[in-house]
Amino acid sequence: MARKDYVKTTAPKRRTNNKKNAPQRKPPWLAIAVFAVCALGFIYFLATLPKSSDKPKEEPVAVKPKAQEAPSQHKKPLPAPPKEQWRYVETLKNKTVEVDVPDRPKDETPYQMQCGSFKLEKQAEAQKAKLAFVGMEAQVRHTGDWYRVVLGPYAGRRAAQNDQHKAESKGFPHCAIWPWR
Repeated sequence: MARKDYVKTTAPKRRTNNKKNAPQRKPPWLAIAVFAVCALGFIYFLATLPKSSDKPKEEPVAVKPKAQEAPSQHKKPLPAPPKEQWRYVETLKNKTVEVDVPDRPKDETPYQMQCGSFKLEKQAEAQKAKLAFVGMEAQVRHTGDWYRVVLGPYAGRRAAQNDQHKAESKGFPHCAIWPWR
């Protein structure tokens, strides 16, 4: 059986942008007619509007001020303004409030902040050096197969969180806070 070559040996025909071959478009006579009718109708509407000069001008009527009259007998005097029913304004001025705030129990647990855990000691030392360049003193601890980069101990969780925010602003976003072990 003979093999057939499926690859074309001739280049594909190129398209030409000849406008002579393109069909001629007919003008949209219906749209032009509708527009013309609407325009003529609008012009007719404007022409039939009454002009302001067609109306006779009315003369303004002068208003004479009335002389002040003495109060007559048939008018009743205004009632007195209502008295305030609420007295909270005076009550609150003299009121004092005492609040018993319980003392917050001191957190005696020391905390540490871990800023990395590495398989190689060289990587942990590099992280410690980066922290030292931004002004944070770290330690490298060897636990099992891992080298942890740790900061602390901190007296409380809030102090550890303050340093965590500083570390985040300096480019160490993945530091975690743990109880000291």
